[in-house]
Amino acid sequence: MKRGLPAERKACHGSPVDGFEVKRGSCRTIGDVLNRHHRRRVKSLTRKSSVSREALRGFFRPFDSKTHGAILKAAERFENLTKRKGCRNGALGYVGIKVLKALLEFIDYRTGRLEPSYVALCKRAYLSVCAVAAALKRLAAHGFIEMIRRYEPTGNISGGPTVRQITNAYRVSLPAVAAKTLRTSPTAPVPDDERARRKEQRDERERMIAQLPEWEQPVARTNIADPSLAEILNRLGRAIYAASHPAVSL
Repeated sequence: MKRGLPAERKACHGSPVDGFEVKRGSCRTIGDVLNRHHRRRVKSLTRKSSVSREALRGFFRPFDSKTHGAILKAAERFENLTKRKGCRNGALGYVGIKVLKALLEFIDYRTGRLEPSYVALCKRAYLSVCAVAAALKRLAAHGFIEMIRRYEPTGNISGGPTVRQITNAYRVSLPAVAAKTLRTSPTAPVPDDERARRKEQRDERERMIAQLPEWEQPVARTNIADPSLAEILNRLGRAIYAASHPAVSL
């Protein structure tokens, strides 16, 4: 004797369940669920942050090879300026600098075309996919790159995905905040002989000041340019010294 269909299957075939009549086709099949997931995927791919391959005309611009070093130098200075005391990384991080170098190695100077995959960037920078993705977000947030997600049609008509995601499109640029760091050259380190000469000058001046009366030494150390003001302060210092040292004859 065959068993009856389960309640769920009876509902799908339009049979009454617990006194209720369920309409035919009201149950979702596996195909319905997959199609719904596919529609969500297509919607996420075709949102404003994603464009088709044909819509990128004009996005790529010729890249001047002379700005290659300037962008890297500005990024490194920007990283150092935004690095807090005691922290290892700044706004971009050392990983962001490595990813920017890798991007500049992939760029086509003549057309400006730049569309490497995550796998290619990982191999060039020796980083993981998660590290590359996070670095790209930081570079885009601070204006060093422009990044656009892309898709292209698959040509499926009968069924299956109609679009698929392809590699992102990138455009490297120099943000205004980082460009300011190129105008101010970093302070050059003082040579050892110059440092020794300055120290000798300070020591000699201190020995000369030590030979002056005690009440004149503070005025001499302040380097007052006005002689009359220096004389007034010396007299005031002498009076204060005499009041505090009555036993000493001036």
